[in-house]
This record gives sequence, structure tokens and C-alpha cells, in this order.
Amino acid sequence: DALPIWVIYACYKLPFTVKKRKEQEPTDTAAWEIIIDQNGLQGRFFELRKKLLRGALWIGIPGNYIEQSDRKEVSSFLFENYSCIPIFLEEEFYNNASLEKYSKLLKDAFYNILDTRSLHLQEQYQAFYPQINKTFSEKILEHADSQSLIVIQDYQLLTIPKIIASKNCKLSMCYMFSTPFANTETLKKLNNYTEILESILSCDFVCFTSTSALQTFTEVIQEHTGNSFES
Repeated sequence: DALPIWVIYACYKLPFTVKKRKEQEPTDTAAWEIIIDQNGLQGRFFELRKKLLRGALWIGIPGNYIEQSDRKEVSSFLFENYSCIPIFLEEEFYNNASLEKYSKLLKDAFYNILDTRSLHLQEQYQAFYPQINKTFSEKILEHADSQSLIVIQDYQLLTIPKIIASKNCKLSMCYMFSTPFANTETLKKLNNYTEILESILSCDFVCFTSTSALQTFTEVIQEHTGNSFES
């Protein structure tokens, strides 16, 4: 019997590339294979998840471009073998250095090392990320039910909680930060900083990997809301 999907884990990019087998061996059960990124934390977590979190569904962008004609087949392969739902984007996404620069801008903001000379990138490329967050949210809502816990990670997906809460406020959501958290001064340099904070506050849980990040988050939220609370 199929296991219930009790955790839906959304990350910006899936920790693997998908390749078509050139020559199939007799023991091969599929025409496709995945190559896991063993150097990153996500890749190691993906391996662990296969062993311990059998009811988890992983949603993200594959590490490589998939041709339109192959997407239905790849979707079935990833879902049936790895409980993954791919978000397919066009080829220019993988070759667009400017989008990577904007991702770096977001990363630098959360590490509080934002170079103000790069802020002009927001207006040029910020429109891309609302569409990505909308696409992710639609996929999550398609597979979630009242028993699901939605876990979101990566600073490119910061507005997903707000979108989902506006569609279904009964779903449980958790945002995981593996980075530090930006202070108020840095956040206010981002065009959509208010939307980011409101989205994070739509979650039931917000998790950090360090007490310093938690403390900064607490200070920022207290300043933003005017309320005091204990973390």
C-alpha cells in the first residue's frame, strides 16, 4: 500500500541531475537514472531521507534541464522511484548568470554581507522569483492534505508560506534556515522585505541551526511587529 505523504519538503533545487541511460543493462528497471550531488548537505540529506523518511515527498527543480518531450516520463520516474516532484523550467534558467547573481544577493543579505552596489539587480530579476514561488506553491497544494507538514528551505522560496496560507490556512508549515538571519538594517534594503517577514510569520514553526540566527530573527520580528515574545 502507498504510504501517506506526511512531510512535503520543498527546496529550490533537487540535489541531483537526471540522465537518460545510453545503454540499458538487463538489470536496469528504468530508462533514467539520477546522479546525486555527494558534496552538498542536501545530497547527504536526500540519501538519509530514503532510509528514514519513507513518507516524505521532495519538491524542487532538477539539477539539469529536461527536454519538454521527456518531462512526463521523468516525472513518473522520479515520483515512483524517489518520491520526488520536479519543477521544470526552461533551458535559459540553467544558463542565466544574472539569476545566479540575484541568488547570491539574497544569500549575502542573510549572511549580512550584502554589497549595496548589487542592489540594482533586484529590479531586473526579482520578478522571476514570485513566479517560482507561485509554481512551487501550486505543486505543494496539489499534493498536500490536512495531515501533511510542509517543510520549506532556501531563501529563493521565502514567499511560499504566505501564498499557501492565503489558499489553505489549515496546512501546517515549517521554514528551515540553514543560513544566519539578516538583521533589520540589511532586510530593509530588499524591496520585498515586508512580504518576506509576513510570509515567514505565516509558518507554524521556524527552525534555525544556530542560537545566534534565532536571536537575530527574534529581534527583527519584535521590531517589525512591536510585540515581545520568547524564542
